[in-house]
Amino acid sequence: MNNHKETVALYCRVSTGRQDFELQMSDLQKEVKRRNAQVYKVYQDAITGSSEHREYLDKMITDAKAGKFETLLIWKMDRLSRSVRIGLNALEQIESCGIKISFFKEPYLNSDAPGFKNARNMLLMGAEMEHESIKMRV
Repeated sequence: MNNHKETVALYCRVSTGRQDFELQMSDLQKEVKRRNAQVYKVYQDAITGSSEHREYLDKMITDAKAGKFETLLIWKMDRLSRSVRIGLNALEQIESCGIKISFFKEPYLNSDAPGFKNARNMLLMGAEMEHESIKMRV
């Protein structure tokens, strides 16, 4: 009998300090429970998704490289990034360490989903376009 519990990390992001992490955390905690996993750490950034350097994203990537967890749980792709270049770079850095990535709201983007790389590229392009549209309105 294998008693190994999967070790997961949770990454959440909101754009401003006026927003909260409640919805993302509630769904991700449900996923942790469903998997019967243990949480290594929760990383939460309150900064725009087009920002390349984020305190907790950078810490999470460092911990991924150190093998601190097996799977990264993220609520949605646009919580990771609203930039194609930044998003793909972060995904590559994480997955090159053997870390699996699981998106709660978008399972077709998970590391083990067929065609996940093409789907990720398209979704990141849409997130970047939405970010540019928001900037123009504000």
